[in-house]
Amino acid sequence: MPSHAFQRQHQHQHQHQLQQQEQRESPQPPQEASHLPPALSLPRAAFVYTRCYCEENVYLLLAKLQTLLISSSSGSPGQLSALFISNKIKTCPVWGQLAAGEDGSKNVERKDEREYKETGHKEHFDGDDNDDNEERERSPVLWDYHVVALLETGDSAAFIYDLDTRLEPFPCPASEYVARAFRPDIPMKEEYRQRFRLVPFVPIFRDSFACDRSHMRRPDGSWNAPPPAYPPIRGSRAASPMTLPLFWNVDDQGEERIGGGRGGELGEILSLADLQARVGAGRGGEDVLYQRR
Repeated sequence: MPSHAFQRQHQHQHQHQLQQQEQRESPQPPQEASHLPPALSLPRAAFVYTRCYCEENVYLLLAKLQTLLISSSSGSPGQLSALFISNKIKTCPVWGQLAAGEDGSKNVERKDEREYKETGHKEHFDGDDNDDNEERERSPVLWDYHVVALLETGDSAAFIYDLDTRLEPFPCPASEYVARAFRPDIPMKEEYRQRFRLVPFVPIFRDSFACDRSHMRRPDGSWNAPPPAYPPIRGSRAASPMTLPLFWNVDDQGEERIGGGRGGELGEILSLADLQARVGAGRGGEDVLYQRR
């Protein structure tokens, strides 16, 4: 019979081997996570949030992050931007949203959802049957537009802050968010594919954005969704009380071609391929703007 000392040594070695195996099998955090400035690693609850007012949520979120970035002792450089998501027909699918399954969200027209499902893409719209990822099995929300915040750090990492997503982690590495929220792997008609306007917070979005919330009024004057309790936002250089439509416009007509997109006074217009290239997301070997035949 083995001695007690030998048994303890054997048990210790066995436990150590199990721990090593668990470490190898446990999911590792994305490499980008180590590049997130600690001062900007905040939970969702740290930010002001009003349902269906994503543009204002992002404006206040960016203002808070900008203050933290400046005062951070690490002094990590970074670029903060608002990322507007839409398309020409204002029917833009975004996966993993908290609003998925609700009867209505913001100004989404349900007839557009029916039209989308009737184009022959319903099997893709509803998700992949063999996909184990819970978020990918949910139907997307069809937004007329959506807004998230993009942080690009000085060491080429990028993160998305979306207060309306169920995707984790928060903030989400941008390459992962693009793959899971915009689904470049799913065939769809080009008219439904997401397009983007990337607007630096300082100075453009901070100073030129304004929203009087009139887009959230019904014809009878009632609200589509209760507005925030604070006064409407108007930047110091906003041309009018309502410049929001200028930002949600993702039509690149009249914009000058620069870098990976088209730039103008209100930021840069990007295709999904442009955004993938910018944040380092793979394209899976397929053209993301192709139309199913």
